[in-house]
Amino acid sequence: MRGTAGSFARVGLPGREAERGLLLLADHHAAFDAMQPLVDALAKRDSRINLLSASAVAATAKWLQSHLAGVRQVPLPYGNRVSGDLYLRRLNIRTVVFLDPARATASSALLRSLKRQAISMITLTASDAGGLESDAPAVRDSEQVILIDEAAANGASGAMTYAAAADFLAALMARDLKPLRQERSLLAAPARALVGMTRSAKNRPMIDWRFRRFATLTDLKRRLGHPATILCLGNGPSSEDPALAAIAHDVLFRVNHSWQAGQRFSRPQVVFTGGRPTMRAVAGAIFGLQSLEAEVRLASARGLNPMVGATEFFNVNDLTDSIRRFDWGHLRPTNGASMLAAAVALSPQRLVIAGIDLFQHPDGSYPWAASGPNAYSPGHSRETELEFILGLLSQYEGEVMIVGDILARAWQRLREVPAT
Repeated sequence: MRGTAGSFARVGLPGREAERGLLLLADHHAAFDAMQPLVDALAKRDSRINLLSASAVAATAKWLQSHLAGVRQVPLPYGNRVSGDLYLRRLNIRTVVFLDPARATASSALLRSLKRQAISMITLTASDAGGLESDAPAVRDSEQVILIDEAAANGASGAMTYAAAADFLAALMARDLKPLRQERSLLAAPARALVGMTRSAKNRPMIDWRFRRFATLTDLKRRLGHPATILCLGNGPSSEDPALAAIAHDVLFRVNHSWQAGQRFSRPQVVFTGGRPTMRAVAGAIFGLQSLEAEVRLASARGLNPMVGATEFFNVNDLTDSIRRFDWGHLRPTNGASMLAAAVALSPQRLVIAGIDLFQHPDGSYPWAASGPNAYSPGHSRETELEFILGLLSQYEGEVMIVGDILARAWQRLREVPAT
């Protein structure tokens, strides 16, 4: 990256990245060169990890511009708090991997920015890439030091193969950093206090006019008018299927707010999210959340903001234990999974589902975005998501209608399996 774009990046204003970034840092090009197998393993494992590289050593930075296939070279920010914090946020960095002691690259200012934003720091080296200096700042601040050794990786030695290291890093990329970051917010304490009031039967009526929680299924059913048919729309291409226009429904559920770019179904009664951008962008809908941390974010973004109107919300886990009972491992349910969990818990007579295409639709990931990887983001997986959804639908006693071939075929295959 050269010229104006590079200068903007250094002051902390690189182009914004939607996908989560993993940043490889080193002083010497040999350390990067030894990691090409790791890069290949990460790219094969997860196409939505944005792989980036940087070095403070000019010769190494130049070398990176034409080497290390599958990784984009970026300049480092200037050594001050503002540039470092903005740089990491705009590039959406979730994990930083030091490939050697990186004395020049791992500046004290950058290390402090990484700590402030709760970004995972790992030191990783290959057996043939030279030793590490244990007193180097990057090594001391790392959560773990990993040695790549294909021959010696037998568990006892503590070494890993490239594939095992890729799995480990992918799990780190799946971490939800929002709870860690919001603890540092000035609004964290009052937001938690507000949420605490909504969790108290005694205090809840005092703030319902401003920040209203639906704490039980009965409350939410009453607010939604005891719907007989719920239309659940994910954001996959089948959410724009023309057949949906002829399907009557009482209540519309949607996920996040990218659907605002579409032409139809733009006035949902309930929106499932966990992110501030959606909380700020959506008006007139009840918010469906899946964690206490999301409740605190909603209180901060809306409940304490005098510029927005009254807010209504519920936590899916107050309605059903289906999410808690499922074994997610290191993964998390998507907001689409939460949407279906809530819909099943409400037990309508009919459930209509569309837009849940499991990132396998031939037209891509979203009907309003032709480009971009057609894959789940880190933290979620197609197999886990599908297992959870099919389990939910198997417990549902009403009529299920699925618009979208991918999920419909999976549901049909499950129903055709004879009971044992």
